[in-house]
Amino acid sequence: IKVLVLNDANIYRLVIGLKVGETCRLTIDEAEDLIGSWLVMDPTVATINDKGRVIEVGKGLTSVTATDNLGEIVGTVYVRIR
Repeated sequence: IKVLVLNDANIYRLVIGLKVGETCRLTIDEAEDLIGSWLVMDPTVATINDKGRVIEVGKGLTSVTATDNLGEIVGTVYVRIR
């Protein structure tokens, strides 16, 4: 999986680029056993299962956010489907 770091308005964003039909698995090494849930901002672009597998649904850009068992945000990555 190609991961691209973009600089936009003084913040860094991780972007994963997938083609239609591709999937990937997201993990957070430091907190893998603490993941409470994953949230996809736009489920018409991609979905994610409880194991972190991102599945493309349609072309576009969405964000995927991981939260810990207390509901705190652990990390966010953007997924672009082409």
